[in-house]
Amino acid sequence: MIDGDALHEEDEGYFASMTDIMVGLLFVFIIVIMFFALQITDADPDVVSRQDYEEMVAERDDAQAEVGRLEVENAKQRETIAELEQTADDLRAEIERLKAELLMTRADRVSLYLAAADARRTEILRSIQSAMRAVGIDVEIVEEQGVVRLPNDLLFASGSYTIGGGRAASAVAELAAALARVLPCFTRGPASQPKASCNPDAAFVEAVFVEGHTDRVPVAGALASTVVDNLGLSARRAETTYRRLLAVEPMLADFLSVDDEPVLNVAAYGETRPIRGNTDLSRDRRIDLRILMHTPRSDTLERVESLVAARQ
Repeated sequence: MIDGDALHEEDEGYFASMTDIMVGLLFVFIIVIMFFALQITDADPDVVSRQDYEEMVAERDDAQAEVGRLEVENAKQRETIAELEQTADDLRAEIERLKAELLMTRADRVSLYLAAADARRTEILRSIQSAMRAVGIDVEIVEEQGVVRLPNDLLFASGSYTIGGGRAASAVAELAAALARVLPCFTRGPASQPKASCNPDAAFVEAVFVEGHTDRVPVAGALASTVVDNLGLSARRAETTYRRLLAVEPMLADFLSVDDEPVLNVAAYGETRPIRGNTDLSRDRRIDLRILMHTPRSDTLERVESLVAARQ
């Protein structure tokens, strides 16, 4: 019969041996693992330390964060570019609108200039008429045509193109003096003074035509030996008046237009321009002094205005 105590002691010894064996095996297993770990470390140069790995992970995260930031910034820049492109389109449209407005403004300014020039011409006509009336010589003015009308019998006897003395000579002298007083402010040239004080609108005279006109009765008698027809007669009378004006006031030849051309000129129409609605043939026999004002284009208006601005 087996003793129970002996059996108990035998069991305890058995378990003690098993424990030692397990501890030993575990120790061996750890050694083996360490061996293989060392082998792997020595064999693979690409294996990094935990610290290096964590640093690499941190750098990767930083790089990914930077990429994300750059993508956000790029998106913002694309939005900014789109806004700038829209702004550029708006500016181009505004430039085109302003160009159209400028052209319209220039056209409006030309219209205003022409209206002012027409008003100045009326002032010139009335000034001449007033000067003539002051010495007892009544002349007609036609404002819408820019004309000072001298009756034919004021200057010339019937069948003649020569200006005599007395009232005729006085009329021409006064007309020349009136022109010499009024034209300097509205012309260019050595004798001109186009100042803003007297010509604020920069309205310039383009030409003053001494026009000869006749009635429709053909040239006859002794006159026909020197003059072919009414056109020739009107030309002779216009030329005679022109030369007498210059003889009285030589400075009239120095008055120039904006384009530096002589203002005083001669024109002859014979019987081709009778007074509209007139039934008295004697009225058609006349000398007209026709004043034409300069008409600028929209792109030359500034130049015309500067002609007065330079003399302020």
